[in-house]
Amino acid sequence: MVSKLSLEEFLNKSFGLTIKDKNLFTKAFTHSSYKGCNPNFKGDYEKLEFLGDSVIGLSIASELFKRDISLGAISTSKDQIVSGSSLAYVGRKLDFHNYIRVGNSCCVISDSIIEDVYEAFIGAVYCEFGFETARKIVLSSLWNYFLMGELDFYFDYKTKLNTLVGQKYKGKVTYTLIDSFPSKDGSTTFKVSASWNNDSLSIGLGTTLKKAEQAAAQDALNTYFPKYK
Repeated sequence: MVSKLSLEEFLNKSFGLTIKDKNLFTKAFTHSSYKGCNPNFKGDYEKLEFLGDSVIGLSIASELFKRDISLGAISTSKDQIVSGSSLAYVGRKLDFHNYIRVGNSCCVISDSIIEDVYEAFIGAVYCEFGFETARKIVLSSLWNYFLMGELDFYFDYKTKLNTLVGQKYKGKVTYTLIDSFPSKDGSTTFKVSASWNNDSLSIGLGTTLKKAEQAAAQDALNTYFPKYK
C-alpha cells in the first residue's frame, strides 16, 4: 500500500512549491472544528481564506479584462468563475479534500469547506511566494478549468427574478437574513427571506448568504413565474 504524501510533498509535486513556512500552509488546510480534538491546534484557514478570495478575484478579473467583452459580461463571468461551486469543483480535482484537517464533529468534508480551503491555499501562496506565483496557480487551475468548459455555472435566479418583477410590477425584490445555525458538517446554514413590497415571497437556505438568497429567488420564481426558463 502506497502511503499518502505529506502536505508539503503534495504541494511540491502538484504545484512545484518548496515551502518554508509549513505552519502557514497547514493552517490553510485546517478547519476550525479541528481545534476541539487537537491540543496542538495552531489556527485555521479563515484569515487566509479572506486574503485568497481577493487574490483569486483580481487574477480572474485581469484575464477577463484582456478580452473584447463588455463590462457587464466581465462582471457576470467573474462572478460565475469564482462562485463557490466552481472553487469547490477545482479543489476536488486538485485532491485538496484528502489533505483537509477537520474535527470529530465535522465528519463530512463538504463543498463549502473545499471552496474555503482553495481560497486559503491561494492566500498562503500569496503570503509566502507573492502575487505572481499565486496568480499563475489560479490561472493553471481555476481559469484553465473555465477554458476547458468544465465549470458548472449556476443559473442567476436573483437577476432573473428582479427582471421579471420589474417587468410586471414596480420595485425590487429585497433579501433579509432571518436566521443562521450550524450544520452537521461544521459549516453554517443561512435562512433568508425574499420580499417584494414588504410581502414575503419565499424562504431560502444555503451555506452562504449568496446561496441562501439564490435559493429564495429560485423558490419565488417557481411559485410566481413557473414558466420563467
